[in-house]
Amino acid sequence: MFSENNIQDIKDRLGWSEFEKVLYVDKLSTANLSKTSGLTLNNFHKLVTIENVFMCQPDRGITDDRFNDYLEELLENVIREILTEVFVLDSRAMKNKDYSTVISEMANGGIFDRCVGYCHAVKVLELFTSTTRSNRIETIAGHNYANLMSELKGYSTKDGVLVSKGLLSYCEENRQILADYHYGSSGTMIYDATNCW
Repeated sequence: MFSENNIQDIKDRLGWSEFEKVLYVDKLSTANLSKTSGLTLNNFHKLVTIENVFMCQPDRGITDDRFNDYLEELLENVIREILTEVFVLDSRAMKNKDYSTVISEMANGGIFDRCVGYCHAVKVLELFTSTTRSNRIETIAGHNYANLMSELKGYSTKDGVLVSKGLLSYCEENRQILADYHYGSSGTMIYDATNCW
């Protein structure tokens, strides 16, 4: 289990860069710009920009306040998914155990930063591939659907040789790193002086 405070602690570590087009940065609240880690969400993929998210989110007439809410909800949902996978669904997780203290310590140490950044980038690129605002999807860096999918899934040759990893791979790798960091990658695990096999 985890708490809303855990989500906020992790969310506070990553924010949007203020070095984008002024028109779009001016739309952002302080909460979306602040980042205690110094890392920006834009850093995890070149297409993850405020402009691209703004132009692909579903509401063409969205206000600045609603757009900020949209960005915060997007990030919170990514964090919830990660915490659920690692601390609830992982086969090594103990049912009904409160992990909030451990999560808080890991968050303060920056352990979640890369995982959240890459998984957030995945959600943003998924937004591009599913947007109903067709005027924007063709414009995003001249990409077509196949190119966006290779950004997400990676690219392999016809023989199955991996040429480049996609964002999904980075997201999954970093989730596994989180789980292994917390539970250990092998050996006996001890929780509260009780062996868990």
